[in-house]
Amino acid sequence: MYFENIEPVKKVIPAIVIKVFKSHHIIFQTLFELITSEASYLKSLNILISNFLEAPELSDNYLIDKRDKHVLFSNASAVRDVSSR
Repeated sequence: MYFENIEPVKKVIPAIVIKVFKSHHIIFQTLFELITSEASYLKSLNILISNFLEAPELSDNYLIDKRDKHVLFSNASAVRDVSSR
């Protein structure tokens, strides 16, 4: 998918701008891919934290002990915080 084909982009960026900057298409497309990948990664981190790290089922040390939980999830919140900036 190309960034200029997304409806919100069509509304914000006039077609003339897309034509003028056609020579920079690779740069725009690369930035688009980077931003959408980062957004997807952030969404995945939020799911990881809300469904696993903060899950009440994992807080009682029945399914996973405290040490293993720390090894698996210790940096997830910090990574999410940095990623959301």
